[in-house]
Amino acid sequence: NFSKNHVCFYDSLDLVSQSSLSSGTLDAYEWLFSDGDTAYGASITHFFADSGVHQIILSATSDSGCTASLVDSVYKYPRFEVSFLANDTCIGQGSSFINTSILEGGSYTDTLWTTSLGDSLFTYDFNAVFDTVTNITIQLIMEQDSFCSDSLSQDIIIYPLASADFNSLNLCLGDTTQ
Repeated sequence: NFSKNHVCFYDSLDLVSQSSLSSGTLDAYEWLFSDGDTAYGASITHFFADSGVHQIILSATSDSGCTASLVDSVYKYPRFEVSFLANDTCIGQGSSFINTSILEGGSYTDTLWTTSLGDSLFTYDFNAVFDTVTNITIQLIMEQDSFCSDSLSQDIIIYPLASADFNSLNLCLGDTTQ
């Protein structure tokens, strides 16, 4: 027997043999993977390049040369990458943060936006108006199928507004100005 967990796309799979023997010792462990790789040891790490269901065969051999095998499978979640569009803006003007994340399978189960100002909102896209001239970090945190999560942070600048003003002079037709 061996312990296993499903794995997110960019993560490696940790496997631990739970094989036992009533007497004697287990001398060898061989792991065969559906992607053609092989590993040896009671505890190993393996990376599957593709998502989907992957078969794993564990063979445990005792000090007397007896071998038992177990076939099981693990699920690797499809690739997803968190991304969004963000632009610098001016104080008091609206700013839109457009979620451009890629999900190759499954579904998003949570989408959380946070700012370094303490704002947070569960929504797919995020709109805000900022009333302070500052640098702000915007973070998008997403969860896939209530299992895999990823995040991305981007910094934006909130600029001050220009102050438009003018003076009118009392001039007559034909007067010159300086």
